[in-house]
This record gives sequence, C-alpha cells and structure tokens, in this order.
Amino acid sequence: MYLDTDPILALLKTGAAGELRRKYDRLTVFDAVHLGTTYTLEEPIVSTDTLYPDIEEVSHVDPRDLE
Repeated sequence: MYLDTDPILALLKTGAAGELRRKYDRLTVFDAVHLGTTYTLEEPIVSTDTLYPDIEEVSHVDPRDLE
C-alpha cells in the first residue's frame, strides 16, 4: 500500500518531469524533477528561482514575498 501513495512513484508514473522538460527547454533535470513533483502533488513550489514563475503548470511562491 505504501507504494501507491509514494510521491516519487507517482511522479514516475505520470511522467510529469519529462513532460515539463520537453515543453520548457530551459529546465534542467533538477528543475524538472522538483517541478514535476509539485505538479503531481498539486502543491506550489517555494523558491527564489526566476525560471519557475514562467512554468504555467505549477504555482510558484517566492519566499521573499512572504511576510
């Protein structure tokens, strides 16, 4: 049962990282895995990376904007 809820397994099943990397040439493997995980889990990514706001499939939160 654990494997059914494992977020990494979910990422691999959906292929979200690969799909994002194919769509956005500027994504590194590192970026694609992180963004694919946030996409799969339907959670925002919290980062100061300036590329992430351009990825329309995921929500982005810049921690510098938090109070």
